Amino acid sequence: MEARCRNFVDRLGVADPPNNPHYAVLSDDLGHPVLINDGFNGIAVKAGEKYDCSAFVRIPSGKAGRLSWRLSDKNGNVLGTTIMKVPAGTGWKKLSAIITANATAPGLRLS
Repeated sequence: MEARCRNFVDRLGVADPPNNPHYAVLSDDLGHPVLINDGFNGIAVKAGEKYDCSAFVRIPSGKAGRLSWRLSDKNGNVLGTTIMKVPAGTGWKKLSAIITANATAPGLRLS
């Protein structure tokens, strides 16, 4: 599967992000794409605690954009959210943000 993903990405002409040959390519052709990270048996958070998020991001068109990050439970209840603004340009950019959990809960996912 990795080889197929790599070939697909190569055909799109997407250059590797710095320091990581494994990455996802999302398209907004169908609306708002979502990546989900369930962690290992869910992600446990504590109310009021701050959680760092970071990602290398680029928008091939060069337009500015934004990424929304959410901590949510399996029922879709959001326990924390933040937004990263993606500046205009076609190069990879490392973005960072902080999510503050508004409740204590086990088994969450990051999307």
